[in-house]
Amino acid sequence: MFVTYGNTTKGAGHEGVGTKLIQDIVKKHDGFLDFIHKDETFTVKIKIPAIQ
Repeated sequence: MFVTYGNTTKGAGHEGVGTKLIQDIVKKHDGFLDFIHKDETFTVKIKIPAIQ
């Protein structure tokens, strides 16, 4: 039921589940999710097939 997934960068009191929810949606649609945190920049790349 509960899944540990990464760490939040928002500080105390924040659960940090946003990226996990995005990943679940992308996987449901057979897509690809890539995220990178480098030099104070967080980049998310999402690819979802246009044709099923």
